[in-house]
Amino acid sequence: MSETNNKQKKIKFEALMYIICGCILSMGAIHMDTINWILPQVATDLASGHSTLMVTSGFFYGMMIGHVVGPLSDMIGKKKTMILGFVVCILGAIVGGTSGSLGGLIVARLIQGIGGAASSNAARAIGGDAGKGKKSAITLTFMQIWSGALPIILPLSGKWVGNAMGWQAIFWLQAIICGILCVLVLLFVAET
Repeated sequence: MSETNNKQKKIKFEALMYIICGCILSMGAIHMDTINWILPQVATDLASGHSTLMVTSGFFYGMMIGHVVGPLSDMIGKKKTMILGFVVCILGAIVGGTSGSLGGLIVARLIQGIGGAASSNAARAIGGDAGKGKKSAITLTFMQIWSGALPIILPLSGKWVGNAMGWQAIFWLQAIICGILCVLVLLFVAET
């Protein structure tokens, strides 16, 4: 009987771990869907015209650079890589939330992109480590379902926070989301 209970606890723990990793796969949405709608207001506030598109590009360049950390997760561990990625994302959010210039926002978004890629790549690798063949495919599919569910609420939450407190507050929202995900990783994600 004890062996059955242990097996059920393990399955529940794995499911929770894969839900968290699935949410982490949405790092791009966390950092894009929450802020894209307010870029015209950012342009007006910073008197930068249409150059706020560079704020979006900065994030994508950061994601591109951040993809090179894949081998890092194999060297130091996937859990540590995710935590490091969240710390980098939070630092980028602090830069963005306190910046009053277009250049500062571009740097903030670049930093966030690097951290976001590190976290999401490590989370995806955990799904791949779930097993071979069918087990890995099922795990990655389960994670992708959660990755698709989270972006449903992100634009609305970003718009609500931005309207209530200004566009800088959206960076603080992103920092809070990354902080919550980091704590969940510390508590529920096992190293693979």
